[in-house]
Amino acid sequence: MNRRRIRFLSLFVLTLLAQACVATEGPGPEPDNPPADTIDLLPEKVPCTLLTGIPYASDGNPCHLMDVYLPDDSGTFPALLFVHGGGWTGGDRTEFQGMAEFYAKRGIAGFTIDYRIAAPGSPSWPDVILDVITAAEHIREHAAAYRVDPGRMGAVGFSAGGHLASLLGTLSGSGPFPEGLFPADISSSPGPLRLVVDYAGPTDLEFIALQGATSPRYAKILALIETFLGSDYASDPTTWREASPASYVSPGDPVFVIAHGAQDDVVPVATSQTFASMLQDTGVETHLVILEQAGHGFNEQQNLAVRHVLEPIMARLLLR
Repeated sequence: MNRRRIRFLSLFVLTLLAQACVATEGPGPEPDNPPADTIDLLPEKVPCTLLTGIPYASDGNPCHLMDVYLPDDSGTFPALLFVHGGGWTGGDRTEFQGMAEFYAKRGIAGFTIDYRIAAPGSPSWPDVILDVITAAEHIREHAAAYRVDPGRMGAVGFSAGGHLASLLGTLSGSGPFPEGLFPADISSSPGPLRLVVDYAGPTDLEFIALQGATSPRYAKILALIETFLGSDYASDPTTWREASPASYVSPGDPVFVIAHGAQDDVVPVATSQTFASMLQDTGVETHLVILEQAGHGFNEQQNLAVRHVLEPIMARLLLR
């Protein structure tokens, strides 16, 4: 399996990942206009059609909506499920509208989702991962209507969304859910994914708790996790382990591309380094991209560096 750790240098001013994605829609230089020798990047092929506010569950919950970006082309498309960030306590599906449109124009259908979020005294675990699983299964069940191939699916997430996308990925490769983790009617693992793209996700909550006991660098993410789970690690370590993508790593997991800024002051980069090592040691193909000057979010040039790693993998796993 590929065990590369790829490091990129950048001296550009930081912007949020969501802003970098949306910038692809506006005037000025776009990241899909690279020099002629960058043949590893996916070219724009077709326009796309946007379907907004599609329910992915039948309960009428306004959190259970998605926007769908479909390539204007014939045939069957691969699909990407986009999971927004926001510390599990905010954000919405528009965060990934730019990136979803960007890849739809390159022949990959995109599905950006909302999900239930947490608030102080009102945790969202495990409801939130059930939302993500339900959205993925909705896409599979309606694959013919969306003209997507359920065997060529991936998940993409930023920050808290990176945690949820990674959890979807490691659960999908680990067989049935651990007994008692979810309601009885949710008894089998999600359908398989081919690819997970994790942008700065907190993927090992137990590691974060143990590091946070001695390092103030973890204070921000610890507070968010406690709101998300409704408990601190000392009083409920089992829930912290059950909510961690790292707890379910297995040889059957999809390929992972993990991108993280070395200067991240919300989710320290060591979290992704340890998770990537765990995946690699288990035999999972893993590509870790560390951007030395990036914080919690990447600018256009840093996103371009990630694309040079990600898009050849997309071409191999999703488009061929």
